[in-house]
Amino acid sequence: TDNDSEPTVSISLDNATIDEATPGVATFTITLSNSSTQNVQVDLAFTGTATVTDDYTVSGDPITITAGNTTGSATVTAVNDTTYEPGGDETVIATIDSVTNASGAGSETTSITDNDTKPTVIISLDNATIDEATPGVATFTIT
Repeated sequence: TDNDSEPTVSISLDNATIDEATPGVATFTITLSNSSTQNVQVDLAFTGTATVTDDYTVSGDPITITAGNTTGSATVTAVNDTTYEPGGDETVIATIDSVTNASGAGSETTSITDNDTKPTVIISLDNATIDEATPGVATFTIT
């Protein structure tokens, strides 16, 4: 008779802040309270102010912890884009969405440090003086 209880899962994070420029990597680790004779699958949901593919990529999700083992992980890698994010740093929240052959819940958050500078606007004029008597044209260029 098997008297071991069903394992519970928990989530942990190795980097609370990752850099966009490097690009940084955060590892979300799922740990079982005890090993199981069955594979355990954990699906993560990723939310937050950062956008998947534009701001970060995910690998290793869903996480499968094979029978007899107690840990598995998924990684988030920052994308070094050239878009200035006016809100500053962006967040990635990994939440345990569903679990097969175990139970548990939880979430962890990492922040992506933005490395892009605020854009500037330049206005130039090709003709600073035009004559009222002879119709002239002044062209403003905004870049």
